[in-house]
Amino acid sequence: MRVPRVSVLFPVHNGARYLRYALESILNQTFSDFEIEILNDGSTDESAAIIRSYRDPRIRYADQSRAGLTVSLNRLLDRARGTYLARMDHDDWSHLKRLEAQVAFFDARPDTVLVGSWIEVMDTDNRICDRIRYPITPSGIREAMLFSNPIAHGSVMLRRVSELGYSTEFDDAEDFDHWERLATRYPVANIPRFLYRWRLNPEGISQSRSERQRQTAERVLYRHRLWYVPRVAELAPTIEELVAERRAAGIATVMKRKLKLVRLFRSLHAGDAWRRKLWDALRLPFLR
Repeated sequence: MRVPRVSVLFPVHNGARYLRYALESILNQTFSDFEIEILNDGSTDESAAIIRSYRDPRIRYADQSRAGLTVSLNRLLDRARGTYLARMDHDDWSHLKRLEAQVAFFDARPDTVLVGSWIEVMDTDNRICDRIRYPITPSGIREAMLFSNPIAHGSVMLRRVSELGYSTEFDDAEDFDHWERLATRYPVANIPRFLYRWRLNPEGISQSRSERQRQTAERVLYRHRLWYVPRVAELAPTIEELVAERRAAGIATVMKRKLKLVRLFRSLHAGDAWRRKLWDALRLPFLR
């Protein structure tokens, strides 16, 4: 059986409204050696009928009862046959050269295990309403992880390593948990191009899940800070990384992140309430 270079992991739950828009952005890629692993996670709308209307042999389709995103992603990881694994969400859009650019990036950098990209934010009518330039180097991404998630889930391509897999313990921030675990072990990157459009969808995460997402992401932040702080000297960016970040995002963006880093370390040195909260977290079971 021939193995495709890329498997696109494409979970779907009630995605009928934007599904064709998302799916066709992958089917029309300039890079053609891929399969799309679609898992319909208990949809009650027309998602299944839309997917079955396509006859493209690159689509591998399966149904399941509603299990949630994290379980679905792990099942897709198990099903996927590709050398590289790309993510795609059912209401987003990929630039037609996205897979081509990410495969070329991986082929040129065999030590890198994750590559995302800058993203454009679109509304429900596909209009661009914002552009987000994430850090692009391993050191820049690790710094940014001290404060937030600097990698867009749907934009990611992954290399196969033993640590692949999403944790149900971190549902609603399962991507941040996954990226943080990889970033502490391997080089990770973002391509400084707008290769992905993420939809600002009011029907997405409810207010209650949004609060859970915030709390779960905070746990990852604490964990990353505990890993990063004792290693700050060895994790300092190289001159080449600093130059790359400045060229990509501008000196103002880099300086803003550096100032946040200084304030964080000052607060740790001062022994304020945040520091006590951080080190108290050492006793919590989610820390490895």
